Amino acid sequence: MASNKTYYNRGGNRFTGMFDSGEQFVPVDWAQITGDIVDKLQNIQSEKQKKRDDIQTKTDELLTDLRDYQSGGNNTFNGYVLDGSKQVKDYMLMQNKLLKQGRLDPNSYTRSQQLLQDDWNSFQTAAKNFNTDYEEAMKAASAGDASKLAMLSLDEMTKATDIQKSRLVINTDGRLYSQTGNGKLVGFTNMNARQKDFPKDYKIIEGTKAFASTLGKYQKVYPNMTIEDITKQPAFTTARDTFIEGVLNQGTGRDFLSILTQSGYELTQNPDEATGDTILVKADSNGMLQPDKESLEKHRGRAKEILQEAISVQLDMKQTAGGTETPSVKASKSKIDKIGNVYGYLGDVLSNNKVKRNRAKQFLFQNYPEITAFESDADGIRIKLAGSPTQKITWQDEDSIKSPEQIIDRLLPIITGQLDADELAKIKSKYTNTLDETARANFKRQFGRNDDYDINEQRTSDDFAFSDEVLTTVSESLTELGKIEPGAREGSVQNAVARSINDALIREGGFSVEVSGENLILKLPNNTTVNLGDPVQAGGAGLLKAIQDEIKRSKTAKPAASGGGSGDQGFG
Repeated sequence: MASNKTYYNRGGNRFTGMFDSGEQFVPVDWAQITGDIVDKLQNIQSEKQKKRDDIQTKTDELLTDLRDYQSGGNNTFNGYVLDGSKQVKDYMLMQNKLLKQGRLDPNSYTRSQQLLQDDWNSFQTAAKNFNTDYEEAMKAASAGDASKLAMLSLDEMTKATDIQKSRLVINTDGRLYSQTGNGKLVGFTNMNARQKDFPKDYKIIEGTKAFASTLGKYQKVYPNMTIEDITKQPAFTTARDTFIEGVLNQGTGRDFLSILTQSGYELTQNPDEATGDTILVKADSNGMLQPDKESLEKHRGRAKEILQEAISVQLDMKQTAGGTETPSVKASKSKIDKIGNVYGYLGDVLSNNKVKRNRAKQFLFQNYPEITAFESDADGIRIKLAGSPTQKITWQDEDSIKSPEQIIDRLLPIITGQLDADELAKIKSKYTNTLDETARANFKRQFGRNDDYDINEQRTSDDFAFSDEVLTTVSESLTELGKIEPGAREGSVQNAVARSINDALIREGGFSVEVSGENLILKLPNNTTVNLGDPVQAGGAGLLKAIQDEIKRSKTAKPAASGGGSGDQGFG
């Protein structure tokens, strides 16, 4: 059996041991072995040098990227980027020093540099896109197209990249983050996605208009007209609600949210603040803000109302003449409606409210040219007509004072002619339905006139009248004045009203108005004055009418006014 020992025979070139003693072996070539070792050591050194060169190349490339950053339009962000590049350089120099000192494993160095390179590339993309997206966002915001969600997202992005309140930080593994003022770390993958996210408002009118255009027509014939109204179509409500639900259920609910924020709702990222008309929004896995479903659903009812109102605006209800009523029935109704207006104004003639009396007389003068005068005295009231004598309607019959109803029933035929009992009943019923409970009661009670009750007025051929332009100017000024608290109304607006009136009164010698506290005072040629009261309460037309009346009164003789009464009972 062969020996299991192997040894070198110093006397020859043969080995003996476990092999057959007669087998010949190649002697050891130390020169070749040494050469192979040297080659391998050189290869290892070459690989190490290559790795060092690669590391240096990547380091140089990253440093070049840091040096070549192109600034954009947002100065705050430019400063933020330059600050970040300085921190990256400092980190790289520190890592490179540790590597050369043998205190950092090359693989760890390479891995951290790769992570840093990747994040810096993302950071560069964020920087480049931020400047572009910032400019676009500003344009959209200026045009009013940006939603509140977009503005909140932009605000958050601005805070995350504000060098005064945030900074770039580098983790020990080479990852790059933006640390906001409240300590939150934002990775640049999320930042890229978030800064590209700038949702616009849902176009409520355009969206609902598109739905409305798909609807057909629906007509229904009534006694005196034909109405074309698609909302009366039985299937309309179902179609409308289906459309609305489709809008509100779309995607992540951003359209739903936009509909609400366009109607005054606010946004918050703090769950404790999501109360009332404030809706909670949260960042999703991509860093983009989305409405919180639970918070949003609380306001589904209001969102539906908004869309329903918008749809209603798009739908025209058309009324056309025609229907089931005969021409004679329509004519009768038209007559009753017209005379009903007269009845109502005669009710105002009997009012103890001077403004109502004056408005009523103006209406009757304008619509019935045959009326020449209104007269009243202690005995009664008269409406005078041109070319025909008219009877004075007394305040009382024998010992009984008449009610407003009895007086109006006698005045009405003077203007409109006789009516049959059925027509008068319909007119009176329509009028009393417009009165409150107290006025309806007073309508049938004895008429109580104030001491200053007076309707005396004559139509004159040269009546002064303000132009429509003055009426418009004064009315607009009084509308603005009405928005101011009563105690603060003295000033430019009132003076502007007085100037407009005085400019129109230039040709009426001796007449002018001036401001006194909250009231306007009319000065007459005989040096007397008339307090016109608060012009806001009178309104433009009422104010100018009161001035016109006083001018006419000053030019014409008036019958003496007298009378007594029990005070204003609230009638009319």
